[in-house]
Amino acid sequence: MAITYTWTVKHLSQDRRGYADTLFTELSGTDGTITKIATNVHVFGGDDYKPYSSWQQADIDAFADAHQSDLEANINAQFESLTPKP
Repeated sequence: MAITYTWTVKHLSQDRRGYADTLFTELSGTDGTITKIATNVHVFGGDDYKPYSSWQQADIDAFADAHQSDLEANINAQFESLTPKP
């Protein structure tokens, strides 16, 4: 069963001071019949805490891509749980 993965959400939010504080990403995977999703929520702090205006789409994409394999593994596990065990 081949699974096709697609980013459905990449949302960067800012706090009241204008700093990026959370990046929410959602990846969907479909086998052509069933679709499953996995999400990642990253709360920024320390060195990652920077002005919202300094983030470019390429930065958001790179951050999401760095977590893609974990999300794919989560989706794969969801599909495996649907497979009947002998």
